[in-house]
Amino acid sequence: MSTAAVFDVGLKTFDKAKLVHQARWTLAPKRELVLADLSATGLRNLGIGLSELIDPERDQ
Repeated sequence: MSTAAVFDVGLKTFDKAKLVHQARWTLAPKRELVLADLSATGLRNLGIGLSELIDPERDQ
């Protein structure tokens, strides 16, 4: 017997404390990491379209 999943609209939250005992390793970067803004505004500032980010070979 299969059941259909019901997805509610809106913000989904999850208690990250439930994941603490599931961690297998921890990553520790050796240098400063840079966060890239991949929102529409951030991509526009970089001169990149969303379609180029998703499928860069399509425009070629």
